[in-house]
Amino acid sequence: MRKLKLVAFIAQSVVLAAPILFTGCKKDQENDRTWSVYKADAGSSNYSPLDQINVSNVAQLKSAWTFTIKDNAAGTRASQSNPIIVDGVLYTTSASQHAYAINAETGAQLWSFDPFNGGESGGEVNRGLTYWERGTDKRILFTANNNLFALDATNDKLISSFGTSGKVDMRVGLRDTSKDIYVSSTSPGIIY
Repeated sequence: MRKLKLVAFIAQSVVLAAPILFTGCKKDQENDRTWSVYKADAGSSNYSPLDQINVSNVAQLKSAWTFTIKDNAAGTRASQSNPIIVDGVLYTTSASQHAYAINAETGAQLWSFDPFNGGESGGEVNRGLTYWERGTDKRILFTANNNLFALDATNDKLISSFGTSGKVDMRVGLRDTSKDIYVSSTSPGIIY
């Protein structure tokens, strides 16, 4: 097994290494300590205002923790997920399109969600997920094969009021016979 040290992205399907940029992320309400949108913001700037890590100390960084993803089957592509961090929780997807919530400070898994219920995944490229909240309603939205899923961000439970029991078939309403069409969303959406 290979382990990668990461600064902002997760690009390995077998091992998810601690994103060093967020070493020691603790729950707080400071907006600059979150990375709640794919590639940082609606403009995909990949920018963080954090300045604790710079050219003078980057060589001193050490891995805080590693997380091993065990759902990837042999021959599965490498993960291209760009994790997000909200309230001290790192959310990401694996190359097998499973969703994960990980304590960003310790690397402990909080929950995982298998959109295939133990079945085989489609294995297409998946670059992450999206976070949405309104009041106490906090959701993770992500795609796997033809479906868009909505999960409660605090656990791995589907939001039953979303679509049909927590998922939407993205083929419905498309041309021809929708069951004969394959839809894939490689990058997570942005919610405005």
